[in-house]
Amino acid sequence: MNLNLAHSGQVSIERICIIRDVCWLQPEFVLPPVLLSWIEKQAQAGVDIKVIRESALAQETDLVCDFGIYGDHAIGHQLTDDNQGNTRFVLQFDFEAVALAESKWRRLQSYAVKVDKLSENPP
Repeated sequence: MNLNLAHSGQVSIERICIIRDVCWLQPEFVLPPVLLSWIEKQAQAGVDIKVIRESALAQETDLVCDFGIYGDHAIGHQLTDDNQGNTRFVLQFDFEAVALAESKWRRLQSYAVKVDKLSENPP
């Protein structure tokens, strides 16, 4: 559904994928085909998608999380258990929470690389 909306231009979707170091094929910093295929599908649908190597955030561990910003009205974040399994998705309709998430997003953007630029800027 989201990809259909993005493809039609009805919504704008930006994604940053934080990818664990073990998922990168060494030494070329290439993503495995299944992951690259998913990312390319997102981009083809009109999603502005970028990636970050998880170790690039070693000094900013608060950025390693799963959250979404929904305009200026709400944020959502995925809660996980000790085994990194998803337990639930929580929405907050709070201006301060949105402002904090926007700040976190700007910080993430400074580390993010477009997939087609990986060869120029390896993670």
